[in-house]
Amino acid sequence: MAARHPAPAGPPATPAEVMRDLLHRPERMVLGELDAYPAHLHIDLLPGHQRQGHGRRLMAAYLDALRARRVSGVHLGMVTANTPARAFHDRLGFHEIPVADPGPLTYLGLRLDRPGPSVR
Repeated sequence: MAARHPAPAGPPATPAEVMRDLLHRPERMVLGELDAYPAHLHIDLLPGHQRQGHGRRLMAAYLDALRARRVSGVHLGMVTANTPARAFHDRLGFHEIPVADPGPLTYLGLRLDRPGPSVR
């Protein structure tokens, strides 16, 4: 994967470059602030499949599986500029997790060991 997607030559300037940079520096995603959210989530839908309920159904299945395994929380890191994705996660009950040096990302979390909004 890394050979097909080389690291950016300089500081990442686009969302795609941010993701490529993370591919080459995965340690950037290991943050103490995320300890209460041990599961990691990443979801992408092609534009032609967005806004049809697929994302919500994928999230419901994933979160149900985590709850069945008694996972206490889930987190994700997203490019801050991706406001449609942020709105989607906000509607599902995710909240921002303050991180000392988030770089170009915003970290969101959802506690699964407490009552909260339903994804369905």
